[in-house]
Amino acid sequence: MTIFDLKRAIRAQTVGQFYVFHGLEREGMRIYWEHLAECSGRTVQIIDQVRDAFTYKKSLFDKPKLFVCYADKDFMANESAWDKVATLGDNALVLTVDSIDKRSKFYKAHEDICIAFDAFSVPVLTHHIQQTFPLSDAMCKRVIEACNGSYGRILLELDKAQAIAQALPDWSHEEVIDEMLYRGVIHEDTGDMLFDLGNAIIAKDKATAYACAQAGDIPPLKLITVLYNSLRRLLLVQTCREDNYRDAEITKETGLSSKEIYGISKNLNKRSSADIANCLQILRKCEKGIKEGTLCEEHATDYLLVHLM
Repeated sequence: MTIFDLKRAIRAQTVGQFYVFHGLEREGMRIYWEHLAECSGRTVQIIDQVRDAFTYKKSLFDKPKLFVCYADKDFMANESAWDKVATLGDNALVLTVDSIDKRSKFYKAHEDICIAFDAFSVPVLTHHIQQTFPLSDAMCKRVIEACNGSYGRILLELDKAQAIAQALPDWSHEEVIDEMLYRGVIHEDTGDMLFDLGNAIIAKDKATAYACAQAGDIPPLKLITVLYNSLRRLLLVQTCREDNYRDAEITKETGLSSKEIYGISKNLNKRSSADIANCLQILRKCEKGIKEGTLCEEHATDYLLVHLM
């Protein structure tokens, strides 16, 4: 299934009860699950595990729910739980994951409801920017490059631009964006700094981690994604190593390439497997807090440094 198919179903109000969104374009996912909820008369409810949807107790005045769950690997591995989605009644479910193994039984069983949210192309992002804030194609490209193509970040920067444009009515939209870029109000992409910070946190290198955090304005949600993916892979390889698996066996078991395994090996045993699993829970809690507004995004990186180091 494609995003176009989903958009068509939303317009026709013929949406299904269960969808799997995969990819790293999290803002695109959020926009579409909001559309799904709106067109079906449901309210969005973020949950930690899919089983929370099955045990949810509806009150008399509750609207039906669109449950959104991030990366519930236990559910994806438990074939007997898949059919339970049909017992949700008026409720529905969206499962989101960063990536999905197309060789897996889960993907093969749900291929028709799996929707890829890959990074939006420059023309698509340009179209969305120009719908919100009238800019030339060239200026749109500068904004896209500054935000490293992240749609979520672009929207945040355009919100700033709208406020500045209202305060400076004599300025053109192009002048507002140009001045924001010049003065660093739109922060340039942090690039390698993001991965340096992620590696330092995983290795418990406090000096490097705090230096990276202070040197670059790193978006917390992007940091969470990098950390979650890196720690999950580290846990897979470390668990296999504990069971004396060889590289070829690890590749077969995890789907990771020998090059990926080699890169991960530098962080082996710097954290216990239990500690890594706890870190993954902290990352999910932090992401949920940011999205639900219970954790200020401005302080999220500090929160991660304290709780993961």
